[in-house]
This record gives sequence, C-alpha cells and structure tokens, in this order.
Amino acid sequence: MNFLGKRSALAALLILAPLAPACIRHPIAPPEAPRPLDPGPWLAAAPPEDGRQGMDVILESILRGTPALPAEGGESPAGVRWTPASFKDGALEHEHFDGLLYVSASLRLDHPVRAVARADGVTQLFVNGVPQPGDPYRSGGMRIPLAFRAGENRIVAGCLWRGAPPILRIEAVDGEIVFNGNDLTVPDLRAGETVEQYVGIPVLNLLDRPVLDLRAQVLMSDDFEPATMRWPALAPRSVTKIGFRLRPRRPFPEAGRKVIARLRLSSRSLERVYEHEVLLDTVAPTATFRRTFVSRIDGSVQYYAVTPPPVPSPGLALILSLHGASVEAFGQAKAYSPKDWAWVVCPTNRRPFGFDWEDWGRLDALEVLDLASAEFGTDRSRVYLTGHSMGGHGTWNVGVLNAGRFAAIAPSAGWCNFASYGGARSPTGRGTAEAFARAAASSETQDYLSNLAGKGVFILHGDQDDNVPVEQGRMMRDRVKEICPDVVYHEQPGAGHWWDGEASPGADCVDWPPLMEFLRARTLGEGAFRFDFKTSSAWASPTCSYVTVVAAEDSYEDCEVLSRPGILPVFVTGGRYGRMWEAWFTGRRRNDGSFFDSGPSVLARRGLALQTRNVRILRLDGARLLSEGVFNLFVDGGGVSFPDSSFELQRTDGRWVRVESTGKRPGLGGPFKEVFTRPFCFVYPDDAPSRYREYASYLVSVWCIRGNGTACALPASCVSSELAHTHNLIYLGGPCRVASRDVRLPVEWGDVRLSLNGSDFTDAAGAFVYPDRATNRLMAWIGTTLGSEHLLFCLNPFRSGLGLPDYMIWDDDVMRDGWGGALRAGFFDPEWRFDEKLLRRESGF
Repeated sequence: MNFLGKRSALAALLILAPLAPACIRHPIAPPEAPRPLDPGPWLAAAPPEDGRQGMDVILESILRGTPALPAEGGESPAGVRWTPASFKDGALEHEHFDGLLYVSASLRLDHPVRAVARADGVTQLFVNGVPQPGDPYRSGGMRIPLAFRAGENRIVAGCLWRGAPPILRIEAVDGEIVFNGNDLTVPDLRAGETVEQYVGIPVLNLLDRPVLDLRAQVLMSDDFEPATMRWPALAPRSVTKIGFRLRPRRPFPEAGRKVIARLRLSSRSLERVYEHEVLLDTVAPTATFRRTFVSRIDGSVQYYAVTPPPVPSPGLALILSLHGASVEAFGQAKAYSPKDWAWVVCPTNRRPFGFDWEDWGRLDALEVLDLASAEFGTDRSRVYLTGHSMGGHGTWNVGVLNAGRFAAIAPSAGWCNFASYGGARSPTGRGTAEAFARAAASSETQDYLSNLAGKGVFILHGDQDDNVPVEQGRMMRDRVKEICPDVVYHEQPGAGHWWDGEASPGADCVDWPPLMEFLRARTLGEGAFRFDFKTSSAWASPTCSYVTVVAAEDSYEDCEVLSRPGILPVFVTGGRYGRMWEAWFTGRRRNDGSFFDSGPSVLARRGLALQTRNVRILRLDGARLLSEGVFNLFVDGGGVSFPDSSFELQRTDGRWVRVESTGKRPGLGGPFKEVFTRPFCFVYPDDAPSRYREYASYLVSVWCIRGNGTACALPASCVSSELAHTHNLIYLGGPCRVASRDVRLPVEWGDVRLSLNGSDFTDAAGAFVYPDRATNRLMAWIGTTLGSEHLLFCLNPFRSGLGLPDYMIWDDDVMRDGWGGALRAGFFDPEWRFDEKLLRRESGF
C-alpha cells in the first residue's frame, strides 16, 4: 500500500488505490475551445405551496420519471402553471421574486454531445432526468458535467432567485475529462521554504463509465521535482477533486514571483493524456499565507490560512479563527494584525459556506488545529478559539464540544443553533423523530455549555447587528454566566454585523484588542485535569484532555465524565531512614472531589478521580498522566493501574477492567454519517438499474461542490482488496458484505421487499451503517425495492444540521413529509446487535 506525502503523520494516513502501470503511452489531448449550446425556448414555474417539509411536486415528479413538465407552456399534468422565461448572456430573465423557480427547455441534437455547465444559483440540474448538483451559493467557479443524446433532450433547473438572477451556461466539449481551473485549492510558496505541499483541482469525467487507476503527476520543471499521486477512480459523469503533490527543488528565493506547476492526468481508461498549468504565488515569510495538506477525512487537498508572528519561535500561542458564511479562510486571516505572542490559523469549513462548522466543518477545524500545532510547535496550554458570524456559531459549537482543547473561546456575532437563528424545526417526541434528533444532538450547542466550566469566555456583538440578532449574544451570555464566572460580554454601540474602526490594525469585530488581551491572559492550567465533560456521542466529540469516550451504553443518552485532581497519600514504613511504599487508596472523599487519607502519611502524590455516566468504554492517555506527575487513578471509586501509553477500560459487571474491548468505537461506531469521515467510495452493482450509478455519481459531485472533497464510485466488479482496505465502501444495492462472524445485522433485501428483524416493507428504501472486521473499516449499504429507485435521492447525507441514525427505512412519505415520515429509524446496540428497545416505531417531527 502507498501513503501520500511525508509532510506530516496526518497526511500519511491517506492510503491510496492500487498502482497504475508505470507508463501510459497515450497522446496528449490538445487544448480545445468550448462551444456554447443554446437550448430554448425556456419555460418557468414555481412549485405549488402545500406546506410540506419534503420535496416539491416538480422535483418529485422528475425523480419518479414522470416529470410535471408541459410540452408547450400552460398547465402540466400535475397542475403546475408554466410561463415563458429566457436567458440573456447566461442570466435568467423572469419577473422578480424570492424563492425557488424551475426552468425547462428542450435541446435537439443530431449526435451525442458532452458538455460542461456553470450553474450559479441552481439547486439541481437535470438532463433527461439525470441529476447534477448546481452551485446554490453562486461562487462562479463550479462546473458540472452533462451528457446529451442524439434527438430530443429535456433540461430542467431548479433556480434560487436571491437578490440576483441565476446564471446557467452550457458549453459543448470534445474531451473525455476536463480540468476546472476556476476552483483550485493551491498553496502560497513562502520564500526560503522547501515544504512539500499540494494542489487540488476538480476534474470532470464526461464519460458514462468510470475512469480507473489515475496517475496525477507534477512534471519536472526548474522549480519542482517530478511527483506522482494515484487515485482509484473518477465516477461516471461526475466531478471530484484530484490532488497533485508539489516537491520544490530548492528554496524559493523571493516574494512576488509567479511559479508554474504543470499537471498531468492519465489512465488506461482514457484515450488521451490531459495536462493543465497552475500559477502559484510566492510570498514573504512574514506575509499571510495559505498552507495545503491532504485531509485525513477523505484524502482531498485542503488549505488553511496563517497570519504568522513577526518573529516565529517554538512555544507561542495559537489562535484558531473560524470564518463567516461566504468568507474565505485567507480573507479571515487577513483580518488580523500579526501577534508577537501567537500564530493566527484559519481553517476553511471545506467551503466559504460549507457545513456551518458542524459535521465535516468541525472535523476540518480540529484537523487544522492538529496540523498547525505540530508544524509551528505551539504551546498546547495556550490554544484559543474565536470566529465571526457563522464562525461565531462555530466557536460555540466546536468550543463546547471540544472544550478540553482550548484555554478560552471568543465568539463574535455568533448564533447559537439552527433553531434559534434560522427558525429550523428541531425534531421532537418519540418515534422516528427521536432517532434523527439524537443523531443531530451535537447541534444543540446550549445543551453542552457545562463543558465550558473553568474556561474563559469573551462574547462580542454589535448592538445594531442586522444579520445575527444581538439577542443571540445576550442569550448565550446569560446561559454561560450560570456555568463559569470568567465571562466578559462586550456589546459595541452602533455597530452592525461586520464593523471596523481605529481600535485595531486588523478588523475590529474580530481583532478587538480587549478580546485579544483576554485570550492572551489565559492558559489551560489545572483545567486539563479538572473538567465536567458531556458529549452527545463518541462520534461527535469523543475526547476531553486525557479522556476519550470510546462507546456509550445507550445511544439515546448523553455521556458524561467528571475529572477531579486530588492529593493521594503515600505511606512510609520500616527502617530508621524510612522506605517509601505506594499504597492503594483507602481514604475518604472531600466535598470538592479530591481525596485525603485517614491514616498517617509523610509524602503525597498527585492523583485523579473520574466519575462517569452512560460510558461503556474509556480510553485514557497514560503517558500524559505520568508526564504530568499523576500516578494514582480512580474510576467510579475503584483504583486502576495504568501503563505509560494509551489504554482502554471497559465496564464489565459494574467494574472497570482493562480488557480488549469490543463493539462500537470512534471510526467504527456510527451513526450513518461517520462512514463519510474517512476516504470513501460508492459501489454500485454492474447489472442494477442505471439509477444506482446516477445516484453514486450525483453524491460524488455533491461532495465536491459542497465539501470541496474527493470521492470515487465504481461498479462492484472493479472493487479490489486494496480499495476495501483503504476506503470505507458504501454499497448501493446488491449484496452487502459483512465480513465478521460477530456482526449479524437483521436486514434482508430483495426485489420486492426490505426486511428489518422480520418486519417486511414494500416499495421502500433502506440504509444502514456497519463495521467490516476484516478490513477494520466502517461500511454502509443503501438500496431500494425494484421500481422504487427514485427514493435513493431522498438521502443526501452531505447536509449540516441533518442527523442520520445507524439505520433508516423509508418510502414515498419522506418525499412529502421529510424524515419525520420514515418507517423505521434507530441505533444498533454497543455490540452492533439489533435491540428492540432501541427501535423507534412512532413517527412525528
């Protein structure tokens, strides 16, 4: 197996696909000029208002294969009224309104045509019923592949009209693949450095088959050594990010110089070799810069931005700053003036909008924190978290779920959660709603504020904020003050959402001098061992300081760990000069949680006491404990001996014992979204309906556009042993592979029914996550009964704020009512067994 790069241990976690042949002797594709395609005439219609939470009638009809589209204007069979519309220079011209508008046109061609589309302000784009995601956030840089057949082609686009018209441009191309140079992830090359970095570029596969075993090369030049990375597959008619390694030949001598990297992509599946040039900037060592890396989440190339201190040195503090919606990480970093006491590091949330700093956004923030801390040698007791707007929400969410990482947090103009800010409905009650709500419990930031006990919190807000109401800041101020005394709240008179003045060389609303001084004055101190840690699940936030919650006893309850340092006795016996013997703890507990002995002692040694609730397996960092002088440990009143390494304890018959633990654990524990937190690949049956292949390609493209990510999809016949060991596999239909005798999932699938523990469902879809013991990876399965393949598109996992439990079964009701209409949803027990008590039958959001 092969690993990407040597820059860090984290980058090395990405294990690549089987190696392609060393030499591919195909001709190099010549440059080509795209040719505009002009469908028309266009018709437009708004979906009927019916108060449903799920899909609208137009989208539902397209997915079913019975589109509610008129032949020539007027009423459609579903009663939708269509009126004329037009595009001028790619911009939609129609009477102004806010909301969703569908546009449709026909395109007649004499022969099949490959095409590339720019779809700004478009939710989804369909050609002959095959979906592709658009770019609802109007970045201007996204491109998607399309395929037109000879004869009549029907195009439908869902457009969001928000202050400006949507843009739709379609261009014909001849190539098999296309590089999208408008959506690059590139580093800045710092003068004097030879750091190995990466370039990420979206690649569109215009073929109706996968492109296998890709070689991504950076060609030799005056500036770079030759380097090759290998990728398993490009999904049919999809777009995904492909990474290229940059290996500088020598230190870059000066700032301001432009450097060209020549990229080449080849495969035995292609008839030609494709090349592209990328222009890179060199910057001064003191300038704000971008650093790229290979993400352990999916193997994609990501970046973070850094404002370095004027004179870098080991042991400085680190400020992790989270950007707001529509803001790039580089722009966030530029909003700060250099600090002589700290590095300012800004992750990306995967995109300027991304995942609201939840789910993969939170993982991105923590991954960047690990990388930057290691590279810059910062002091782990002086790590601070701050952010503005959406990043202020991220400060609350990332901060409360990972409070053990930060000495203080400082949200600016931050909102609390989806319900308090955007009015999103939180699922309530028992039934299937409870399972989905539990999977999304980490979004309820205010439920975990107790983790901030002993931390410093500085809250900043403008009293005239017209984006995030100041009431959000005031509410959080009042809640946090109930938990910790070290809280400062500053409300800037007359200030709106983003505000600046003369107080700071940076932007005042993020680089506020009193906020910076507040952070600088705080360290973790004893807080590293004195904490009250509460988490919704091991998947959302498993670790606080030296403790990791590996598994819960009940998936429907929070896990809690209380840690208290104390002084434990060491008894002295024998001899004139005395000999010291360590004794097991036999003393009494003080009210503050520390311990004292009832007998004589002449020497005290530091110890820790843990209390747990709803925790089945704990992992403890023995090396860290011993390095901090902790030699005595008690868990729920019982003494525990421990080694100078990481070790696990499992609750067995009411006692904590060191055994080889089994069952659920981070990375192999669910819920469903966890399968997408390591490199993953969709697998569709070779002989299944085409809808499975289209669904796989659709999700690959969604992941690239929404998460700046890398994924693959290929038929089952192309899955190798190497791929199964390096990627989490998501099987779409077909037999799922459970390669472990101790995992017996009670799910059966066939053409006419789905069965869960003996209950049968027809005209339905199902999804579940499970471990593969043979590869030690998490896997998933998604499938439908024959003829219900349209139900696949109900499940788009790449959404923040959406919780997905271990398993779900649904039918057409979900298309109308949202996930509250699911037939079954729940969690497997800690040993991956079906437990009737964990099944939620009643529905209702």
